[in-house]
Amino acid sequence: MNQNTVWIILAVIILGWILVQTIRKNKFKISPQEGKELLDSTKGVILLDVRTPEEYQEIRIPKSKLIPLAVLKTEAPQKIKNKDAQILVYCRSGNRSAAAARILFKLGYTNVKNMGGIIHWPFEKVSGKR
Repeated sequence: MNQNTVWIILAVIILGWILVQTIRKNKFKISPQEGKELLDSTKGVILLDVRTPEEYQEIRIPKSKLIPLAVLKTEAPQKIKNKDAQILVYCRSGNRSAAAARILFKLGYTNVKNMGGIIHWPFEKVSGKR
């Protein structure tokens, strides 16, 4: 095997790894616009906020349910019984919601989408105690 062949094989492996990582990262992604359309057109969609209770009280998307990321593994099975329910997850910027989508998938939830952060939500928001 000559040196050019080794470089080509290495380049293919690296590009393949990058492609797989990109697909994994975007597997659960949905835009705020797509999420809003889904919420407006489909009954039973669960809008899940995974921020802290303090963040939730400060500002949230109407009709969202709070299960903080820190307790998601233990509370999701108790609070979301239907593993096939459509679940849209959000947080502040998108990092916790991405982690939450992966956790829910590992728990057996089959229809989970990461909507990213509330900072990107251009639609109605509410604040105060629920």
